[in-house]
Amino acid sequence: MKLTTLVTACLVSAVASITQAEVAVRPVGLTVGSPDIHDMHFSLTPRGVSAGTVVNLLITGLDHPAVRVDHDLSSLDKATDSTGKDILKQRLQRGKTYIINFNPIKPFPQISKDGKQLIVELATPQAPAKGATGFTLKGNLTVMVSTGKINVNAANVATEPGQIMLGEHSVQLVSFGPSDWGQGQFKLVMKMDNSFFESIASWDFTSPDGTKLSGKPFSSQRSESSAQVEFAFAQDVGQFNIQLEVYDGLQQIDIPVDVEIGLGFD
Repeated sequence: MKLTTLVTACLVSAVASITQAEVAVRPVGLTVGSPDIHDMHFSLTPRGVSAGTVVNLLITGLDHPAVRVDHDLSSLDKATDSTGKDILKQRLQRGKTYIINFNPIKPFPQISKDGKQLIVELATPQAPAKGATGFTLKGNLTVMVSTGKINVNAANVATEPGQIMLGEHSVQLVSFGPSDWGQGQFKLVMKMDNSFFESIASWDFTSPDGTKLSGKPFSSQRSESSAQVEFAFAQDVGQFNIQLEVYDGLQQIDIPVDVEIGLGFD
C-alpha cells in the first residue's frame, strides 16, 4: 500500500482563487471487517472494527493550517475492488438498507499541531470480495484552512456555572471543582459549539493579576454539533482570564482523492 498521490489543490476565497501544488494524499491505515460483524452479539464484536472498510488517508503539504473537513462538500464517489465489486454500495438486510444515512467521510479528522498535516478516515459499507488484491477510492475532500489568527479574551471569569462570551461565541462553564481523574487537583468543564472548538488554535489561562495558570485541556467529548472540554488546574481559583488564539480568514481547499490501495504497506 506504499502509494503517494501528488495532487493540485484549489484554494478558494471570496477574493481570489489560489493554486496550491503538490498536496500529497497517502493511505496509512486500513481496517476491513466481515459482514458477519453486523449480526454478532455486542460482547463478541471485535474492538475498533465494524463491518465494511475503513481507510486512513494522510494529507501533507498544506500551505495553511487545516481547521476542519467540510463533510457537506466532501464526497467519496467511487470505491471498487480489483474484482469489480462496488464496496460503496449499501449492504441490504432483509431487502432494506442496513445503515441509514451512511456517510463515508468520518467526522473528527486528526490534525497535526501546526495544522499542515491531517488524517481523514474514509469508510465504505462493504468489504472487498474474497480474493480481491486491492481497491480504488475516488472522491474529493473539502478542507477549511486558515490564513491568519485572532486573539479572543474573557476577563475575570467566575468559576461558577454560567455563560461566557468569547468574542461572538457563547461558551458554557459547566463546572469547576476537585478533579477525579488524577490530572490535577481541580477540573474545569466547558461546553461549546464544535465548530468553535475546532477553530481554537491555543488556550491560555491566567489569574486576574496576570499570573499564568496551569489549565490545559486533557479530555474532550465531541459530537458533530457540540464539544465538552475538561481542563486540569493545579490549584483552586475564584476567577480567571481566558486568552485564545482562534483561526481566522477561513478558505476552502478542494483535494482530489484518487488512490489505489493494496493489502500491504511495505
